[in-house]
Amino acid sequence: MALKRNLIILFSLFNCGCSPLAERDYNSALIEDMTPEAKKEIEQVLSAASKRIIRGLSDNIFMTDSILVLEKGRPQDSEISSIRIMTKPDRYELILNKNGQCFIRHDETNLQWFLFNAKCVSQ
Repeated sequence: MALKRNLIILFSLFNCGCSPLAERDYNSALIEDMTPEAKKEIEQVLSAASKRIIRGLSDNIFMTDSILVLEKGRPQDSEISSIRIMTKPDRYELILNKNGQCFIRHDETNLQWFLFNAKCVSQ
């Protein structure tokens, strides 16, 4: 009985290893035309995603590159606030799904935020 169970498990693992990888259902994207509304929405999404206030982004954000890398926030403790935090930065990607909808995707968590005010084109 144990041999039969082990063979079933082994066959299942072998079978899973041979299946094709899932196709990505999105492409990297760029902002086609930056409007004040789109920029404000991007700042709001990044603020919510990073749990800190993001302001003063470049007017051409996501227009020349689909990737944005942001350093993680520094602690508010005055004794260590001047120390650079040596953690992996947050990486965001502007993506366009197959339905033509524009999203910002956080690389580490794969969370996605839909953009209502930005018009994206495939990169």
